[in-house]
Amino acid sequence: MKTNIEFIQSRKGIALELNCTHGYDQWEINSWVSPGDHKKNTRIIDEWDRQILLGKKPQVKHSHQVEKITVVDLFCGAGGFTEGIKQGLQTFGIACEVMAACDIDRKALEIYKLNHNPQTALAHDLNEYIDFSLRRKSEHDIGFSSVKFAGNDLNAIEILLNGCDILIAGPPCQGHSNLNNHSRRSDPRNNLYISVAAYAALLKPKMIAIENVQTVVHDKSSVVERTKTLLMSLGYSIEEVTINGIAIGMPQTRKRHFLIAKRSPQIDLGSTIDEYKKHFPHPRPVSWCLEIAPKIFDCENEFYLPSSLSDENQARIDWLLDNNEYDLPNHLRPLCHQKDHNYKSIYGRMKWDLPAGTITTGFHSPGRGRYVHPLEKRGITSCEASLIQGFPLSYKFFSDEFSPGRNLLSKVIGDAVSPQMARIIGQNFGLEMIVEIDRPAMIAA
Repeated sequence: MKTNIEFIQSRKGIALELNCTHGYDQWEINSWVSPGDHKKNTRIIDEWDRQILLGKKPQVKHSHQVEKITVVDLFCGAGGFTEGIKQGLQTFGIACEVMAACDIDRKALEIYKLNHNPQTALAHDLNEYIDFSLRRKSEHDIGFSSVKFAGNDLNAIEILLNGCDILIAGPPCQGHSNLNNHSRRSDPRNNLYISVAAYAALLKPKMIAIENVQTVVHDKSSVVERTKTLLMSLGYSIEEVTINGIAIGMPQTRKRHFLIAKRSPQIDLGSTIDEYKKHFPHPRPVSWCLEIAPKIFDCENEFYLPSSLSDENQARIDWLLDNNEYDLPNHLRPLCHQKDHNYKSIYGRMKWDLPAGTITTGFHSPGRGRYVHPLEKRGITSCEASLIQGFPLSYKFFSDEFSPGRNLLSKVIGDAVSPQMARIIGQNFGLEMIVEIDRPAMIAA
């Protein structure tokens, strides 16, 4: 099955045209956003993504038989994965209802609820809601000997018993990360990855997406391979992809591994990603999103303000801007960072005309990476970091009743599944659903 994605200027605004062909069958999807204050000499795709980042939702020319898709989000954090899936489905005019969201961090779950209104929010370890055991015939032949819902939250279990169309999950990545020097790839949290397959056995979704860092494939307990085997034993077809952020238009050098499972695969995710890659022969600079961020002198909430710095760190930032440099010389670093090291980006300044480095949970501190603002003598704000991650300006990270605090903002934004990455998966899944429903009708006709 072949897909083609183009962005054009139309009478209604900025339009996305998606065509999908399989033999004599053909599907065409047209959606658009109003351009707002369209900037001259701006590429059409840059303006489309800019309007999405500003919080606009695509309008669709023709509706399809798929009207609503249900989602369950495990390890949901602040909801970046769900946000991207929603954005992708909106391209086709498909509504998205969240049946359940689970995260052990109650405050992160509050942010999720502000934006996605799940039917039930599970603020506990997800293994408290299921009980499963595995059977092993050989090293490469494992499956579930039993799997069932567990626990005392009968309301949550009743909702989960309804199942879902899409299951998404972003298990903790710290055990897999190269930044974790203590328990790298042997962290017990890594087994939570396998629990996603147990939920799939009970929820019976049509499609599944699991996100993690690239190095998850090197986990010492082979969580990816074991999860793939378990999902295949449940009847799923598997695809693995690594999404390189700059290749799909993200203004940062983020790379993430995705395990995709589908009941009836029609369109591989890799081909959808390739369609986006052709639009980005050159990386999108960080200026593309920072220029729409609110000015800090107009704001009061700490979400829009940079963190306070020590006199020493402020002097380091001043030096970078005063000398128009991007890397701090060794003699200006703290003594503990003056020895041989491979972390050149620490205390570094972003470049206005290049992508940012990977946004991590340490983005509030210049001593944790290249997080100095490219034009101003300060670090980046939580708002700016969220834009670099792909969260739209309309996304709610606080309310009158709820203030997350800077530490939580750092964690949920740095750990988030990028909505910009997830949007491509949402589009792929939405098209799968449309093709699955439409093809039998077309064949019958």
